[in-house]
Amino acid sequence: MMTTSLGIDPIEPSIDVETDVDRSRIHGELVHEFAQRQGVGAAATIGVTLVVTAILWGQLSTGILLGWTIAQTVLATANWLRWRPFADRATLHRKPLPTNIEAIVWRFCSGLLWGLMAFVVHLNLPAPFETFIFLVIAGMAAGGTSTLSALR
Repeated sequence: MMTTSLGIDPIEPSIDVETDVDRSRIHGELVHEFAQRQGVGAAATIGVTLVVTAILWGQLSTGILLGWTIAQTVLATANWLRWRPFADRATLHRKPLPTNIEAIVWRFCSGLLWGLMAFVVHLNLPAPFETFIFLVIAGMAAGGTSTLSALR
């Protein structure tokens, strides 16, 4: 008999209703999967932020650009630090698990910062820079979507 990591037979899944214990176990596994992705996500966010900063350097006000870069870096690092303990399976049983809403709020805050940068670029720079920033945002949105796919 083949089963998934949660002990569910994929060929003949149980038709019983999920219990609270099942939901809690599944949520723990989803949080673990999500937490494992946060290191790469934080590194990608910081890396892309630094590339955008380098490209826009001298095009935008240094204060705005540095403020945005610092905010993105702090947010990505704080997000990684918040979720990192849950990448260890042993922690899943020792600490209360974060909710899916918390994960969405972290992603929303990051998206808000990217959106603010797009707005600033739109107001202050010519079309090629707008196109660049919108392509970057599309890539970041795709990455955020795939990261959130670990949660249901």
